[in-house]
Amino acid sequence: MNAPRHHPAAPPASEAEPRRPWLYWLKHSIRGRLTLTVALVHAVLMLALVADVMLRQQQTLLAQQTALAENLSRTLATSGSGWLAARDLAGLQELVAEQKNLPEVDFAMLLDAQGKVLAHSDARRVGQVVQDMPTDAAHQVLARHAMRVDVATPARLGDVHVGWARVGVNQKQAREQLDRMVRNGLLYAAFAVVLGSALAWAVARRLTRSLYAIRTTAQRVEAGDTQARVPPLGDDEVGEVGLHFNRMLTTLDEHARELLSAQQGLYEEKEQAQVTLASIGDGVVTTDSAGCVTFMNPVAEGLTGWRSAEAEGLHITRVMQLRHENSGEQVENPVEHCIREGIVVAMANHTELTSRQGVRRAVEDSAAPIRNAQGDLLGVVMVCRDVSEKRALSREMAWQITHDALTGLTNRREFERRTQDLIQRTQLQATETGLDPARLSQTQHALLFLDLDQFKVVNDTCGHLAGDELLRQISQRLATVLRGNDLLARLGGDEFGVLLERTSLETARDVAEKLLQHVRDMDFSWEGKRFQVGVSIGVAPIGAFTRSLAELTASADMACYAAKEAGRNRVHVHVPQDQALAQRLKELQAASDIRTALQQDRLVLHCQEIRPIAQDGMHPGHHEVLLRMRAVDGQLLPPSTFIPAAERYGLMADVDRWVVQQAFQALAQAPHLHLAINLSGLSVQDETFVDFIRQASASSGIPCGNVCFEITETAAISHLDKVIALMSQLRGLGFTFALDDFGSGMSSFNYLKNLPVDYLKIDGAFVRDMVNDPIDRAFVETINHIGHVMGMATIAEFVESEAILAELQRIGVDYAQGYVIHKPSPLSALLGAPAAPG
Repeated sequence: MNAPRHHPAAPPASEAEPRRPWLYWLKHSIRGRLTLTVALVHAVLMLALVADVMLRQQQTLLAQQTALAENLSRTLATSGSGWLAARDLAGLQELVAEQKNLPEVDFAMLLDAQGKVLAHSDARRVGQVVQDMPTDAAHQVLARHAMRVDVATPARLGDVHVGWARVGVNQKQAREQLDRMVRNGLLYAAFAVVLGSALAWAVARRLTRSLYAIRTTAQRVEAGDTQARVPPLGDDEVGEVGLHFNRMLTTLDEHARELLSAQQGLYEEKEQAQVTLASIGDGVVTTDSAGCVTFMNPVAEGLTGWRSAEAEGLHITRVMQLRHENSGEQVENPVEHCIREGIVVAMANHTELTSRQGVRRAVEDSAAPIRNAQGDLLGVVMVCRDVSEKRALSREMAWQITHDALTGLTNRREFERRTQDLIQRTQLQATETGLDPARLSQTQHALLFLDLDQFKVVNDTCGHLAGDELLRQISQRLATVLRGNDLLARLGGDEFGVLLERTSLETARDVAEKLLQHVRDMDFSWEGKRFQVGVSIGVAPIGAFTRSLAELTASADMACYAAKEAGRNRVHVHVPQDQALAQRLKELQAASDIRTALQQDRLVLHCQEIRPIAQDGMHPGHHEVLLRMRAVDGQLLPPSTFIPAAERYGLMADVDRWVVQQAFQALAQAPHLHLAINLSGLSVQDETFVDFIRQASASSGIPCGNVCFEITETAAISHLDKVIALMSQLRGLGFTFALDDFGSGMSSFNYLKNLPVDYLKIDGAFVRDMVNDPIDRAFVETINHIGHVMGMATIAEFVESEAILAELQRIGVDYAQGYVIHKPSPLSALLGAPAAPG
């Protein structure tokens, strides 16, 4: 090893610090910062101490002045109470003048009980009315601050409040005393700061002397004297720093000798890196700063079709030909972008790599710059991977998100998205072109809503596999009718939608008729069974008049419903004057009103008495619970205006539960009542309804025998098994049952013997005209006789005259219900509570 070079000896540790500007000394010198810190700490502490003493003294002086003002006010009130009562103005003025002689007093005054000044230290104020006097006759401090203390004391003669004494005391002497304290405190603080700074400078100079010795040695080493060392500095912490500094210098010498051997290790590591690059799963290509290939790993060779040796020196754009996978247009190579910008660059989306042999692969990843220690660009490394399978999977998932898995058609969400987009574009076009009202009413597009007829028959008869096959075949047949730009979608179940763009309403009707005919001509067979399938189609126009997707789909849905009601397997076109659709929209609005009424508690219970005809005490009377709805304007609506809509749109189950809960609460308040509650067909089919009744009756604690549930004959026959199960379970709890509107169909007699019914309600259509119509009377008599034979009590509805009541008594009917008995009234009135208005 070469002999170390000779360097001048290190200067002694006590060498003076070079002269620097004072600002540099404060910013970069430990001595300066330490001295400045101590001075600032002293200044803050002393100022805080002075401020605290001043605040305390100020509070003490303010308290003293307040006490003085209160004493003077009370003395003045006591002395002047008699003169205030006598309204002796001269005597009052003398009392006030005595108070003003005190130097602390700003003013003194005596006032009557209404706040009028009778005497004042300033005679000009006499006779004025003071507005800020207290409202109650109690001693009060009206103002208390650094300038003045203002106190008012009531003057009393016995228990009579005859006036006020008010004194204002100034703070002049207190402020003068505080000012002297401030000046003295600031002088003491300044002295403490100067003294502390001097002591800090002396201590800092002594503490940092050794640090300057270490700095001098470091400067010599930086200049090239690798043998320079710090002289001994003592046994304290700074001395230990110097010792370790010397050891560090020795270690650096050893590391310099080790550097040569490390170069060989770097070469070996380079070889290992190349082996690693050759083994990873991504393609790696490196280029120089001009973009020419310098290295390719085997994966990159397989992707490009070039061997590394062949590609070396070629520009990257020749070796890696990148194009957009959809348009086929050439895209910029990330290496070129990286060289130009000097940043990491990701490959463009949807990029394909075409190999030397013409094989196309979807690729992705990035290019990153390679820099030396000085930050200069040496080249670029590009990493790419084959993502052909990943992109194919993404395309498949995107397709599944927007298509129906069974039929391959567009699904509901995508159909609604594209329909909404079409509505917005149509409205925007109308706005931009400024169409007149006549043209705004013209149809530009159309929406078709298709609902298969008899699909449930296929599903129930042959199973879901047959139903699925039928849907696939119908989808194929429908698609053959439509144009290339028409959108066919499966909306769910057996419902389909068709979006026709740039189509008149007449053309849309023709398309709908063709679709109808194609489905009608279809002959579907499954396992030897043949089915004839039809479809009901609703057509709704789309134009600038279309306000929303919800409005459009409602129109198409209602048009389809109208087609079904008109006999199925036909087309119905929505037009603004369509009365049938207007009725459906009215029912939709009614259904929405019912939901809102349930949320806002605007349903109201009324009741009508069911009275025993024979007053023999064997048949207790009861009341049928009737439902009303209060409109937003307070009007009470009859059930005929909202019950049909509730039944049509599946809301009666919620309405029934609300009625049951309210009726049970009424029974809990009046357990002597007997109530009859109507149940709809939806509640009868609800398997959870029995549990609901059980929980509601248990929580309210009502006697179950006081509740009779009424079920219409139609609902009972339509769901016989479920009705029998419901009645059996609830009768086990003590509830009774009535069969409502009995007799509307004579087939009822076939089912009656299977129903555990307690009451038989004769259809009012027979009762209303039984006096004049012998056939109606015969029906009533027959139903009454059959009911009694089966052990049921009978109830006649629509009893509206005394003649009908007398005839029912002769026949032997047990109960009567109608206007001649009792007109419906609020249930709250029956409970004894005030009836709700309306």
